[in-house]
Amino acid sequence: MGKRQVCVLLSEDLYEELKRVSEETGLPLSKVVELRLRGYEIVRVGRGGLASILETIEELLDREGLERVREGLRDYEEGRYAVARSPEELRRELLGEG
Repeated sequence: MGKRQVCVLLSEDLYEELKRVSEETGLPLSKVVELRLRGYEIVRVGRGGLASILETIEELLDREGLERVREGLRDYEEGRYAVARSPEELRRELLGEG
């Protein structure tokens, strides 16, 4: 999939919002606009900062990664996960001790 350069006109309010997000995250304005066009929106930067955001974006934009996320969500919704609240519970789950 190639990329093409395009020109878009943004309202002043939207431009200021996207520019602010760009400045806060360190992402280029063009990447912030691209993410917005794809339906993503960065609402704030947490402790992980830019590195965490970029890793998340790369994972979500990767088709295999997105399918893994969807599969994980299906597994979660169908109750296929076991929750371990302590190291002992985790050991029992993993080793089948019980």
